[in-house]
Amino acid sequence: MFIIIFLIGLLLFVGQIAGWKIIADPPENLGFYSHSVLNKLFGKKFLKFFNILLGTLLMILAVWGYVSIGN
Repeated sequence: MFIIIFLIGLLLFVGQIAGWKIIADPPENLGFYSHSVLNKLFGKKFLKFFNILLGTLLMILAVWGYVSIGN
């Protein structure tokens, strides 16, 4: 389970840094996709901050959980 959380965080972080369109600048007409809604409501700068912050927090949470709960 921790590996999945870590990979999702890594995907968000790397996707934002690399500029993957679906993560860094999703089309605003995809109402079912949360990143599209965030991009539409708050803009690209907020989405960049959100992706990097969430990706980092998920990776830290996964490593912390793996170390503290079980190997």
